[in-house]
Amino acid sequence: MGELVFLSGLQIHGHDERFGGFSGFVLDSRGRTLLAVSDNGFWMRAELQRDRTGIPRGLGSVVMGPIRDFRGDSLTPAGEDAEALAPLSGRLGPRLLVAFEHWHRLWTYPVGTHGPPFLATMVAMAEPLRVPKMVLRHPANRGIEAAVELHPGRLLLFSEGASAPHHGGNALQAWLVDISSGSGSGQGAERAQALALQPFEEGFAPTAAALWPGCCVILLERRYRVMTGVEAAVLAIPLGRIRPGALLKGRVLGRLAAPVTVDNFEGLWVETNPDGRARILLMSDDNYRRSQRTLLMTFLWANAPRLKPSSD
Repeated sequence: MGELVFLSGLQIHGHDERFGGFSGFVLDSRGRTLLAVSDNGFWMRAELQRDRTGIPRGLGSVVMGPIRDFRGDSLTPAGEDAEALAPLSGRLGPRLLVAFEHWHRLWTYPVGTHGPPFLATMVAMAEPLRVPKMVLRHPANRGIEAAVELHPGRLLLFSEGASAPHHGGNALQAWLVDISSGSGSGQGAERAQALALQPFEEGFAPTAAALWPGCCVILLERRYRVMTGVEAAVLAIPLGRIRPGALLKGRVLGRLAAPVTVDNFEGLWVETNPDGRARILLMSDDNYRRSQRTLLMTFLWANAPRLKPSSD
């Protein structure tokens, strides 16, 4: 699989009828608690069980709960499709950004600094993030699927289906957005600058993104074709190439396609391996179908520039 070395694979089951459809996830600062968002407007919180080397071996203490709007109500069917989840550490942080499809919008939720990780998030009301209208122009079911904070207050957002008009071909729209905290009227973007993504191959589209500090954005792309099924590709986009007006094209770190185990991967997280290299976690969205699975797979990026491992 190119530069990716397989470390572990889990197939996750849940007894709650709301379980499944996970399209984005994050881990807490210690890497022990997982929080995911689903297509049907729910949070899923679980304890990530690891072996002595830190490799994921299971999930426990799974709790489901509704994602709430800015009034504290559960989401309606027209606005429940959460597709991206990203941590914010800047002037809005610590918060979590959630991007929704169909009714395209960006909302943020507090992480909470007291008590078990993410419990405060699961009961919190949303705070809308106001952005220029052009950032939210997407086909109904192909909106912002991938979001990452490059540095405090600066976001990179990828559209799954909006074409980039000035780049032609199959290039997809992306945005650099600078955000700030509002004063009594919520959170807003000071500006948004357009750029574009050249997908890995025809039919691929972004589904998740994460930052490898000082190096690159790691991007997850996915493609579905009737004859070949689902495929996924993990790519690295150097940080130095991410600028307004650029056409981004990532270097392929690994590709997952049959007969290798693969499913509808939509979630991505990157953490530091004990030796300082990048450990990449992928989660799949089963679309609530029996023919699909919720998988959590872990890989080592063998050639990753090394970071100092966390002391946690």
